[in-house]
Amino acid sequence: METKTETSISRPTAHVAETQEGAKKGSRILSLVQGCLRVAEAAVTGGRPRYPRNAWLATLFDVTWNGLELMLVGGKLISIRLGLALLLGTAFLVYVSVIDGATTWSFTPLCFLFGGACVALSPPSRVALLDVKQDAVDRVADYIVAQRLEERSLITLEGAIEAALARSAAWTGTLRGFMAIVWAVLFWFLCERVFGLDLKPEIRSHGLTWAAAGSLGLLAGLGALASYTAAASAIHFTLRLGLAQARMDIVTWQNEVSAG
Repeated sequence: METKTETSISRPTAHVAETQEGAKKGSRILSLVQGCLRVAEAAVTGGRPRYPRNAWLATLFDVTWNGLELMLVGGKLISIRLGLALLLGTAFLVYVSVIDGATTWSFTPLCFLFGGACVALSPPSRVALLDVKQDAVDRVADYIVAQRLEERSLITLEGAIEAALARSAAWTGTLRGFMAIVWAVLFWFLCERVFGLDLKPEIRSHGLTWAAAGSLGLLAGLGALASYTAAASAIHFTLRLGLAQARMDIVTWQNEVSAG
């Protein structure tokens, strides 16, 4: 008769040491929630939290390097999806060309559209966990476990984190609304200064220059917003899963202690 041996699941704890300062201030909900968010950000970006003790320097880091790093990571996440869509589109185009015996350029847009649809219509098992890695979740869980919170405190922390994430999502919605206003202003400018009737050639030419510059700026803003949204979504879900993982680890540890 075979006997099953109990095995304990060990996770990386190399980053727990960096949370000592947060553990000292664990009774302060603001610093605790901020620490969880910062650890989740660092876990998604793959770096270590860079926040000086001075509040002004920390703010400067947030609006310069940390924000830029976040958008770069979001751009990388989006580029992976676009690259996969282009790869599938190219494969479909090659397949159609081989079947037809020659390159059929009329099928090119349809092939790449089909490739993008395949990526966008992925199953929930992929979409729900997109851009989330287990080591990032473990890093957040290690930070929360290191705070040595009780069950009630964990529930309070979960509610506070959800409130913070809701405010972050509202900020993303505000940015989208701002981009919609910019698009509306650009559309009005095109109608009035570029495509309007009875316009002098010099006015139309001048308006076309400004319209081209505004269009490029709008595209750049939309790209930055998409990158920021992708990175923020990964951070939010990583933080939620990290909190759930921490609660599971604490319950498992308590059960092992009571059984021993």
